[in-house]
Amino acid sequence: MAQLYGKKTSDGLPKALECTDDGMLKVDTELTATIDPTGLATEATAGDIKTAVEALAVATPDTVAGDLASMRDDLGTIRADIATVKADIALVKASVSNAGTAYCKTDTAASDAARRFETAEKKIMNASIQVTTNSQLFGQVDGILYQIDPGDTKSLGNIDISTLYFKNATAGQNGTVTILGVEE
Repeated sequence: MAQLYGKKTSDGLPKALECTDDGMLKVDTELTATIDPTGLATEATAGDIKTAVEALAVATPDTVAGDLASMRDDLGTIRADIATVKADIALVKASVSNAGTAYCKTDTAASDAARRFETAEKKIMNASIQVTTNSQLFGQVDGILYQIDPGDTKSLGNIDISTLYFKNATAGQNGTVTILGVEE
C-alpha cells in the first residue's frame, strides 16, 4: 500500500494524507474572516461601556441626537461589513465547491504486463504519481518513457490518466503506484 505525505505548516514535519475507502482524498477546510474595527465602539471594558452610557444619559438633547445619529451610522457600517463578510464566505464556498473531487487511487501490479488506472477518460488536475515497493515504468500506449523508483513522486499537472500505462521495471518485481489529484 502506498502512502502519500505532505509537509505540516506548523513544524515542517511530514504528515500522512488519508483517503476514504472509495479512493477519495479526505480534506478539512477552515475559513477565518476579519472585520475591520474602524468606526466601531472602542470601549475595552464593561466599566468603560457603563461610563459611556451614563454620559449619554446626562447629555443635552442636541448631544443625544448627534450621538444617536452617530450610533445609527456605526450600525449601518457594521451591517455593511457583515454583508461583505457573508458575500466573501459565499465566494469561497463557491470556489471550493467548483474545485472538483479529490482523486486518490492505488494499484499494485499483478503481472509484468502494462496496465492503466482508468480505462475511460478521467481528467485529473495537479496529478502526482508515487511508487512504493518496486520501480515502475510509465508512459503511453505507444511506449514506456519514464521510470519512477520507490519513494519517488512525479508531478504531471493536468492530464487524462486513462492515457497512462504502468508496468514493472524489473520482471517479476510487482510495484505499487498511487495517483493523487483533483478530478476536473
